[in-house]
Amino acid sequence: MPECDGRRLSGVRICIVSDIDVATVALGSSEYCAQVARMLGDAGAAVELLLLGVHRPGVVRVPVGTLDRYRRDYAAIVVRGAWRIGGHLYSTDWRRWRERLARAFRKRGAATRGWLSPPDPRALAWAARRLRAHPADLLIANYFNVVGLFDRLDPSPPTALLMHDVVALRAASFAEAGRETDFDMAIVEEEARALARPDLCIAIKEAEAAFVRARAPHTRAVTVSMTIEAVAPATSVPPAPVALFIGGAFAANVEALRWLLDEVWPHVRASLPEARLRVLGKVAGEPGLNWPDGAERVGFVDDVAAEYRTARVALAPLLFGSGVKIKVVEALGHGVPVVATPCGAEGVEHAPSAVLSVADGAEAFAAAVIEALAREDQAEVRAAVRRFAGDHFARGPVGARLVDEVAALLDEKAALPRTR
Repeated sequence: MPECDGRRLSGVRICIVSDIDVATVALGSSEYCAQVARMLGDAGAAVELLLLGVHRPGVVRVPVGTLDRYRRDYAAIVVRGAWRIGGHLYSTDWRRWRERLARAFRKRGAATRGWLSPPDPRALAWAARRLRAHPADLLIANYFNVVGLFDRLDPSPPTALLMHDVVALRAASFAEAGRETDFDMAIVEEEARALARPDLCIAIKEAEAAFVRARAPHTRAVTVSMTIEAVAPATSVPPAPVALFIGGAFAANVEALRWLLDEVWPHVRASLPEARLRVLGKVAGEPGLNWPDGAERVGFVDDVAAEYRTARVALAPLLFGSGVKIKVVEALGHGVPVVATPCGAEGVEHAPSAVLSVADGAEAFAAAVIEALAREDQAEVRAAVRRFAGDHFARGPVGARLVDEVAALLDEKAALPRTR
């Protein structure tokens, strides 16, 4: 095994295996996985991503633009069950094509894969063959549903689990809000069993690392938060009272937007008629939403940074969910203050009120939004936000913590005799 000096990972080969598509879709989970790879790569490790397939219901081809963008973060990206033809990847799995046809003809006969369902055993066998041919010094399962791969390698290398959020905590949040979960509750038990499997759990926030320590005391746990890239300060403050909401079409985001449009935004407009709300991302295309005056359905944009430059505040009106809300960290990295619900502020609660205003209830949330939009000291606020983001979410200190844990694990495992 390559030597590790306790700080650097020069010569170490690391393999991240994922059944969730974190290479061809630019979601928060994709960015977090890429950031972890980047931190390890900065320390000298060669990090390979093995993607077990493209598993989006009804989708048989995906553009490779995002895939090419993420190649900068990995030494290699290998996608199983897909051929690249021109600017797209085409699935070679006949079940994906069956799902596509079923959707096209509005049939329900072909069931689609559930979120975090067990991977196809053939995909795990493929990954195991590749890892036997090209052994890794550290094997990282991206989400707990991949830990079954550990049993297919004998001897197994040191292992880690990359946790974007804890499903048990997510289920508790849904229950507290009186909502049905957007996933099969059986995976909560599967997650509980999986936590004891790896040598190291990498959690996105300290509350989730503490959850692991309580449930699996023999598993090492480290908190590796979402980080920010240095963004050049805007040369001018936003001239108009614009608020920004960004989100994918997940249940928590859809309900948050519905609440924002129906119960919050009318209060904002009544007090500040010139206020505008811009909604970005796939959530903007959800049907059945009421769009009051001043609320703009934008959808996808090519330049998110430009949206942040013109926004006075970013919103995180989440009513349920778990994990650190990546949209919050991203906004802070761009120097934009945030108004959030207690759920939306999870993992960033320690921020001062000028940086992150936490409000519970529609009227209180609206009042916080109005205050943020109407502030005259926009330049000072943005400078304070940047300072906070730099102190708490800069990649350097966060990456050093991750590298220290990985280095200690590799040193420890190297000192132990391996047995079959």
